Amino acid sequence: MSPKVSIIVPVYKVEKYLKRCVDSLVGQTLKDIEIILVDDGSPDGCPKMCDDFAAADSRIKVVHKPNGGLGSARNAGLEVAQGEYVAFVDSDDYVLAETYATLVAEADKHNLDAVFNGYTYHYPDGSRDERICKQMLCIGRNEVKSYISGLLANDGSVVVSVCMGIYRATVVRDYAVRFLSEREYLSEDILFNVHLLVKCNRVARLSKSFYNYCCNEGSLTQTFKESKIECNFRLYETISKCLTENGMADITVMAKSLMLDYTVWLMKMLLLSEKSYTEKRRLCNEIFDYHEWGNVAKALYSLPSVKPAKRMLLFLITHKMVFSSYLFFNVFYRLLKR
Repeated sequence: MSPKVSIIVPVYKVEKYLKRCVDSLVGQTLKDIEIILVDDGSPDGCPKMCDDFAAADSRIKVVHKPNGGLGSARNAGLEVAQGEYVAFVDSDDYVLAETYATLVAEADKHNLDAVFNGYTYHYPDGSRDERICKQMLCIGRNEVKSYISGLLANDGSVVVSVCMGIYRATVVRDYAVRFLSEREYLSEDILFNVHLLVKCNRVARLSKSFYNYCCNEGSLTQTFKESKIECNFRLYETISKCLTENGMADITVMAKSLMLDYTVWLMKMLLLSEKSYTEKRRLCNEIFDYHEWGNVAKALYSLPSVKPAKRMLLFLITHKMVFSSYLFFNVFYRLLKR
């Protein structure tokens, strides 16, 4: 018989944390699981560790593959997954023992296509922040569409990461939902969720924190890369196309809102960086020259949820005011946001 849940774990250069992750999965109160460790060409001792774990527990499978990135590793796991549900865990994180027993019970009770939960964010200094969203049960296309809109709002009300839940495997298989490369898009998790959720009719979220997201030293370095500019626009266009093709064109405005949020993040990293002003100006103009900004501004100016600071930034972008943008970020983030 197929296991109840297939848990896919991409593995790459995580010798220090891998045992903690695997132990948390082996120790699940739900025993009817398979754990798929995908060695993504890790150059350290992780491949042997994976094989040793598999030798010690028959529920563990190992896939060895050349390095291809996080999305590629998760896709390799999906190819061999046999479970009724699929789940994802990052190898430097861990989950509580009752995680999958609780999620599966909820999914079976309501015949859900996907069910999500909250998480606890662990900082390098040992402090933590529990992030729990409001409990929700979405039945029918309109309610699921509202959930997708909340996902794109990027306001913390809906969890973005695919690690915070389980998905019915038949939905993933029937609609060939796969991860697109994080090297081409700013968020492969949002894309996976949008592509899957547009095919769902029953989705829930629990107000419980099961997942432990660990911000380890060096795991969250945020540096500006020029390639991220195109990745942001590509993400927006792909999400908009997916929504339109699946009868949800009316919420593409939320894809515009998400694109603006990511632009704020990119411009903050760029304009507060040590790059020369000449280079900052060149890269700002690359952002400002995107052909969709007029349509984005027109749609978002009428959206009540767009805060005054973002409205100001939209004005600066559409009028290609580089120096004013430079002043805006330096005043707003360096002075007011201390």
